[in-house]
Amino acid sequence: MEKDYENASETDQLSDNELRALIVDTFDQQVAFDPNDVEIAVPGDLSIAGFDDGPTARVAWPPITTIRQPVGEMAAAAVDILIDPAYRDKPGDPRFHRELPYELIVRGSTAPLAI
Repeated sequence: MEKDYENASETDQLSDNELRALIVDTFDQQVAFDPNDVEIAVPGDLSIAGFDDGPTARVAWPPITTIRQPVGEMAAAAVDILIDPAYRDKPGDPRFHRELPYELIVRGSTAPLAI
């Protein structure tokens, strides 16, 4: 039977065994729920991962697994591209595409994938 998530309460949605991971784009904002309020074990029942590796990720309990972006390198690349005179003529040109490394910071909020 298919679950009606649109009409389910937040607790129903989060306590459903179908949910295995939650990805949050920033931890400097409040997370939409507290897993302790709905009796979900992190990372036993639910893995949580974030993006940007903000300071809150390190002090949360459990500490949050995140992706760290090279913000300084990203800003420098953006400036280099924007001041290049050729960019004004061809902004979509592939030579202005940059791929920069990122780093996975594994902490206590994620468990190995169970298949």
